[in-house]
Amino acid sequence: MSYLWQSGARPFSFDGKETVKIDLLSEQAKQVAQFWSDLLAKDLVSVDVDFTDTWYQGLSNGKYATWPAAAWGPVFLQGTAKKTSGKWRATELPQWDAGQNVSGNWGGSTDAVLKSSPNPIAATQLALFINTDKESALRLATEQFLFPASNEILEDPKFLEQEAPFYGGQKVNAKFAEISKTVTPDFGWLPFTDFLYNACNETLGKAIANKADLLPGLQAWQDATVEYAKAQGFTVA
Repeated sequence: MSYLWQSGARPFSFDGKETVKIDLLSEQAKQVAQFWSDLLAKDLVSVDVDFTDTWYQGLSNGKYATWPAAAWGPVFLQGTAKKTSGKWRATELPQWDAGQNVSGNWGGSTDAVLKSSPNPIAATQLALFINTDKESALRLATEQFLFPASNEILEDPKFLEQEAPFYGGQKVNAKFAEISKTVTPDFGWLPFTDFLYNACNETLGKAIANKADLLPGLQAWQDATVEYAKAQGFTVA
């Protein structure tokens, strides 16, 4: 999804009521699919499923030369690929057009309070505290490598100047903070994102696993998502 975001594709929108837009067949989306189809055909990329034992072992054993990841990447690398410490560096994604400097988001997290919580007010205050209190947020960012949601922390020298031994002493926080400024905020989502990702795995994901042309997989993902939206009572624009 982040590759679509970076490419300029805007495949989804929701009016907050009953109308959704689903366009996974835009020129930008097809460009992304064709790019990865070519890499797959030339056997230049692995089709290992990420966040599985095989994938973790590949990271640890040096199987992969690069990993396109988000700012939370260090959390996984430091824990699963310890013996590769010092060999990694972080940089921007390659650009589709020369002179551009655009990126996209992948993932994110939240501290949510469940309705069933016996102490919802206290739990909410704790969630607010750990993310908005400067000392707490700074420690989460510098000790846990959790990318901050606060501009105050993003601009804090203690965060920006931190050298990461795993990255050979590179100041990766400064690099991630710089890249975060190039993410455009206009990427939309559907009100059934869980289905969207499941459908992706069953269509585009299978094409990737088979190292097949991804354009038919993209079409199948589009068709499955439109069919589901209509079945749920949404109007597809």
